[in-house]
Amino acid sequence: MNAYFIPGLGTDGRIFQNLVKHVEFKEINYLDFREELIAKSEDLPAYAKILANEIKNSKDSIIIGLSLGGIVATELSKILPDCKIILISSIKTTKEGPFVLKLARLFPFYNFVPLWFSRNIVPLMGRTFRVIDKEGYHLYRQMLKGWSAKKFKWARKSVVNWKNSVAPESLHIHGTRDLIFSHKKIKSAVILNKGGHYMVMDRAEEIAGIIKDWLQKG
Repeated sequence: MNAYFIPGLGTDGRIFQNLVKHVEFKEINYLDFREELIAKSEDLPAYAKILANEIKNSKDSIIIGLSLGGIVATELSKILPDCKIILISSIKTTKEGPFVLKLARLFPFYNFVPLWFSRNIVPLMGRTFRVIDKEGYHLYRQMLKGWSAKKFKWARKSVVNWKNSVAPESLHIHGTRDLIFSHKKIKSAVILNKGGHYMVMDRAEEIAGIIKDWLQKG
């Protein structure tokens, strides 16, 4: 089975480096957010439509999306129904999203968040509130350097304006300490106690075990 990993906002394929050590796939591909594709996409459904062209043999493929990548995976499930879908620390429908997203639709304050804040203060806040550990903090800062102001602006706007009411058939793994998307609003998911938004780094082996069990049953 071929695996396609889609990272979240501000990250790239390296966010999955611990997870891929514990899973076995025929081929591993990282679908990082690229400016040349973003330039052609007005929103996430349009982006997913373009990205779908990079997924070969959907009947023998699995898409694993983290956070924003999980939302993209949800959109891809509509285009490639034969693909298996796994969502980690993400949301499947608009209703699962936090109230702040609804507020941002009315008051787009995210447009005023400068790039230096995202690259420096956000990782520091993640470390302070234990969203990421020390290793994750340094990796996160490195990944953020690959995100331009243009990519950040597009991603934020796309998430805020994303609308979806139908959840895909998928495996959804979520943590009780996710400070981005509260587990209390998530439906039909495997909940990891004390798992944070970036638990894909520090709970990788446990997540891999859940994925293996799910694939065996499927």
